[in-house]
Amino acid sequence: MARMVFRGRKGCPTTNILAVCDFDLTFVYVSAGWDGVSHDHYIFKQVTRDPTYKFPHPEQGKFYLVDAGYPNAVGYLAPYKGHRYHQEEFRRGLRPINNDREYFNRAHSSLRSVIERTFGVWKKRFRILENMPMYSPHTQVQIILLSMAIHNFIRRDAPTERMFVSAINPDEYVFQDLEDEDPERLDREDDPASASGEGVPPYEHDADMDDVRNNIKRQLWRLRRRSNR
Repeated sequence: MARMVFRGRKGCPTTNILAVCDFDLTFVYVSAGWDGVSHDHYIFKQVTRDPTYKFPHPEQGKFYLVDAGYPNAVGYLAPYKGHRYHQEEFRRGLRPINNDREYFNRAHSSLRSVIERTFGVWKKRFRILENMPMYSPHTQVQIILLSMAIHNFIRRDAPTERMFVSAINPDEYVFQDLEDEDPERLDREDDPASASGEGVPPYEHDADMDDVRNNIKRQLWRLRRRSNR
């Protein structure tokens, strides 16, 4: 039964992780050991509402950048659903940005790409994560947490280390062999409800935070129009 619970999208045993990263490519908070079929939104609710997880909630007036699998709630700024989001979608240049929501999403994605770059460096360095031996779940969680601690130590002790240098610039970093570094797109493909916005109940979105997002969107669009004059 336990092995079936930890089956992921591709049919193999997986574990899910909720992590907070800073803009210096280090892990600030990690909750590991969730079964592979648990939706990100479910984990988010458990970790942020249960004080035993000791989640570092953002200070008043500040917020975390989160992906579309999370609510746009107080302290958590999510992108607009139903619009282009990922950097490679904009880099293809198939069509120009023609509305303020897409422009906001591109800015949001550029900043939040620190998550993918941090995970990319971590997974490239610790190849054991790609094919974890059949250790007990507890041991696997310990490997995850300890490898993240070593990742942080290297970043702070050797800031010019080659793997980190290659990941500093979000416009130049390219994932070569990390096929799962697009969790939101996988959610859209595997979970139509999540893709349509139904994965997060509407009542969990906060009206005040929607206003914050809309204000940022309008200011970004105004700056873009001025720069194009």
